[in-house]
Amino acid sequence: MSEAVATDLVLTALESGVVWIRLNRPESMNAINADLRRALAAAVRDAERNPDVKVVVVIGTGRAFCAGADVNELATRQGALEEMSGDYERIMAGLRNMPKPTIAALNGVAAGIGASIALACDLRFATEDAALVEAFTMALAAAKRSVNFGANATFEETMDFEFLLQSVQMQGEDFKEGVAAFLENRKPQFKGE
Repeated sequence: MSEAVATDLVLTALESGVVWIRLNRPESMNAINADLRRALAAAVRDAERNPDVKVVVVIGTGRAFCAGADVNELATRQGALEEMSGDYERIMAGLRNMPKPTIAALNGVAAGIGASIALACDLRFATEDAALVEAFTMALAAAKRSVNFGANATFEETMDFEFLLQSVQMQGEDFKEGVAAFLENRKPQFKGE
């Protein structure tokens, strides 16, 4: 028996105990904006609560798993950081702490928050074209700090620490340059700031 539920931004289908949660913004490589964040958080919550769901698979529509946060939203600072981090925490903690197996089906690039979502799943299966990518140079140093912090902290404490680091990075010149370069379709000129 199969059951399907669709919103514009997240499609879900239940087939033989497996729920497929499909990010559905292929025109933006499934970049996550506020509406998609909320829809994904609701889909993860619903999958956990549904007794007919035995396994959760997260996948992207089109050529990417998820290109990360929607830079258009970041450029205009739409969506308060607290709201964004709360939504992301619900998504990633939901996937990581769910008693059901969670799988990221990487059909293409998983960048920034997309990589974090994939890594929050129990398992990752990838096509030959898939890649996990951190979008900005300073993100790699922050990722290392988060991993080291997480060695002695809970998942939730580590996510709070990562969101703190991200909020600091979002104030930096390299972040602003990275967003501007992406929107202008040019190579960024990072200065390590």
